[in-house]
Amino acid sequence: MVWFVPHTRSTSNHKTMPQTLGPLDYGCTDWRISSQKAADLYSSGTKLWTKEDLQDIEQQLRQAYTMERFSVRRIDGSIVQITNPMFQVQNPIWKPHVKYQEYWQLVKAQPHGPIETYLCSYIVDWTNLTARNFRELIAQPTQVFEEKDLLWQNSKSCNQLTTLVKELLGRNTVKKHNSWDENSEIKHVMGCMIQHSMALTIAQHCSGNETVPLLAQDPEYTELAKELLTEKKFKIVGPYGAGGFAEIDEESIVISPFAAAPVKQIIADLARPVIIISTGFEVFNSNELLHRKPLADAESPRTKQMWLGYDAYSLPSHSDDVEICSALNGLHLYCRREQSLDSQGA
Repeated sequence: MVWFVPHTRSTSNHKTMPQTLGPLDYGCTDWRISSQKAADLYSSGTKLWTKEDLQDIEQQLRQAYTMERFSVRRIDGSIVQITNPMFQVQNPIWKPHVKYQEYWQLVKAQPHGPIETYLCSYIVDWTNLTARNFRELIAQPTQVFEEKDLLWQNSKSCNQLTTLVKELLGRNTVKKHNSWDENSEIKHVMGCMIQHSMALTIAQHCSGNETVPLLAQDPEYTELAKELLTEKKFKIVGPYGAGGFAEIDEESIVISPFAAAPVKQIIADLARPVIIISTGFEVFNSNELLHRKPLADAESPRTKQMWLGYDAYSLPSHSDDVEICSALNGLHLYCRREQSLDSQGA
């Protein structure tokens, strides 16, 4: 048997080249690009907040009824405009306030707003007033405040704090006393009263022969709360959550218990107060196991640098003062070392 095999040209050396598809840019999201830009700006020393911007947005919100749009400066210097839904509304149930987007929200935890707000360290948000206005009020609030103030004044914790503050201040000059609550829900009211009494005590013992202004800021203050604090010589500042920060300087004492705003980070950009009373050094919510969210008043690389110029103390709270311990638990006192002024703004 004969097999005939026809001659064929070998193609073993002429393989077909694979087709190259176009580049995939699925990793180049607006959020990744924005967060990298925010990190670069932050590393170069760009401040997330300035006193001028905070004063400006506070002034805009004061005129919310007549302003069709609000202007917000992003950290790259550009301006975004936000439409005001309450423009010329006769009886608005929504009150505008400043909502902060701190360091971690700019570089790690993607903001929930539109792309244009990714580089905003503050934006405008709105609080619905219906529930707050309907809320049950404390009966005889002035009397309750007096009772809590007396409880504080007669406590061992008050004596211990007074001694510590006098010792730490020494020759330091204090010309301003700032208190930020940013957290005045009814369940916290009693604790807030004790915290305000603490602020009064510190102001009294650091004033010397001069009157030290007591400034208080919380967008959630009710009209009744404002009246009560005004009677106690507090001056209410920044009712929309921004203007009061512009008052902070090197001769201030800042009390910020459990704030719902990044107070420590804002301070790090603006000034180095004599004393800061605030929470500890946590950053993320430990209850979130996988995608942990930053705390409202979280630490940042800039606050970490700021604390190098401060000595930290646990806030005195005697075990006999059960209610006071509950109100002050988790707070710390930070006192500026004088040599830190040379490196201010680092």
